Amino acid sequence: MNEEDIQQFWDDHPCGETQVGGIKGDFEEFFNRYDAFRYKQHKHLLKCRDTIDFKKKMFLKLVLA
Repeated sequence: MNEEDIQQFWDDHPCGETQVGGIKGDFEEFFNRYDAFRYKQHKHLLKCRDTIDFKKKMFLKLVLA
């Protein structure tokens, strides 16, 4: 298995696809639906996120092409 195979797998099967009905061709719309679902189910996540000090921290960033 190589990096391209892994990328293709996650492009075809993103986390949360079964909860919100899949991508249907629009990644941004999919992730908006998934975020709405996730934060409705796990309301505490937003509060937890707001308590983290991200200054001078490195993290992964999603960049939409």
